[in-house]
Amino acid sequence: LTVREDKCRRGTNLTPVNAVQVCIMGILTGLFWWQLPDDTDEHIMERFSILYFILIAQSNAVVITSVNTFARERQLMMREHAKGMYHPLPFFVAKTMSDTV
Repeated sequence: LTVREDKCRRGTNLTPVNAVQVCIMGILTGLFWWQLPDDTDEHIMERFSILYFILIAQSNAVVITSVNTFARERQLMMREHAKGMYHPLPFFVAKTMSDTV
């Protein structure tokens, strides 16, 4: 399933919308990091907060994309599941893996 999804999505991973999102996220992160004081010992929690923000924002972007894709391809998955090809869990895992890579 993952190989099939990779072949179907070839060349669509970086779209202009994705490029703009990445640039905006980079600018925001850089601005937040730039405003932090240089004294690392006293302000370590602020640095952890920014790293946590980056991690959560990137994770949510991947999950939202996977969930939306799963909803769009529901008919295909239901047809292939009815034929006994696979269950919904392997389909969802394969789609998520191909989206994250």
